Amino acid sequence: MAEKISISAEINAAANLVSFQITESNAFSRVDIEFEPESQNPPELQRQGWQAILDNFKRYKESQFS
Repeated sequence: MAEKISISAEINAAANLVSFQITESNAFSRVDIEFEPESQNPPELQRQGWQAILDNFKRYKESQFS
């Protein structure tokens, strides 16, 4: 049976709340992020920023197996 690791956290910083969960097993990693948009930047811009972070994390994890 594959080992499964799960990490969850909530961060309340700069007037917005971010919660994430990382679940890893031998075959995959899954990252779920929820955030409450802050008021200085449009929500879509913030979504794009979080997507960029996830894309970089994906490239990092994939590079560990090549």
